[in-house]
Amino acid sequence: MATPALSSVTVGRISGLLNSKVRHDLKLLDSMARSGNFDFQLLESFFQKNATISNPDVRYYLASLLLQLDKFDIAREILEGYAPRREMKWYFAVLKFCTEQNLKLPKLSFDEIQCIDYLSEVVNPSHLTVIDRIAECEGFAVVGNAPGSERFVHSSALCAFYFNDYELNERITNSATIHVVTPSFQMSHTDSSKALCITGNCIFHRRSLVWRKFINEQSYQSIYTVPRTLWSGLSYELNASPSAGILILGWLASELSGGSLKKELVSGVVAGFSSGVPAMNHTYDSEPASKRHNWANEVTVRARFVETLKSGCVSFRHT
Repeated sequence: MATPALSSVTVGRISGLLNSKVRHDLKLLDSMARSGNFDFQLLESFFQKNATISNPDVRYYLASLLLQLDKFDIAREILEGYAPRREMKWYFAVLKFCTEQNLKLPKLSFDEIQCIDYLSEVVNPSHLTVIDRIAECEGFAVVGNAPGSERFVHSSALCAFYFNDYELNERITNSATIHVVTPSFQMSHTDSSKALCITGNCIFHRRSLVWRKFINEQSYQSIYTVPRTLWSGLSYELNASPSAGILILGWLASELSGGSLKKELVSGVVAGFSSGVPAMNHTYDSEPASKRHNWANEVTVRARFVETLKSGCVSFRHT
């Protein structure tokens, strides 16, 4: 999953400490992070040419990018060449990697250590994937918050994916099985969902302290992140950042068509998605459509995903 770009303030502060060539390379790295389409040769070149960069923000940012690309040896080389700095605490993925590799860590509180242990256990668990959760049920329901969708009461036999503050949506009357949230969504409390799914530019890889919010919210059995390659591919195809809804549909379609599920599902439901008409609201009945997404293109791509999902279900409903 793609790491979000650093803030302009952070980039500016870092750039001011580096020579012009490094500033140029850093901007290219930041551009890759924004698009999610990484040029590994550039990342490797950046490290080789600037192996003695001591600025911790740059070091941990680069390590986080490399970890997403499974370039663990290079990330380790970057991290073990320096004494740990407190800036590492911004990057959960780097903290987790250092913990697993027995690399030195900055000073952490007891609560932070407990939180890292908890998240290391529940984030993308190999023993209970999203497809495993669906396999435990008779099918799935992916229901968005777009206006006009009918009142939806899902059977407890379905694995239900609901989005952001779905509890405010009067059309949805049940709790989610998997609560899907965007990285910018401000969770005021932990709902009764069994699992959480964080889409887009994940807080576990970006420069963020939001991961520490889970210190007091360790109730999820599993926390999933959408694959970076899917986010990157859809960004390219849509010519815009993909919405959480299209990411989930694309993820399920990819998993089901790839044969990850060994049985035919009894039921599938897709509802509450934007019509793609610019003049229509997207969320509930009052909020205008976000301009970050290409809703018209998403309608076309969604139709393709829906056909794939439909082929794996005995009964399927798309409204």
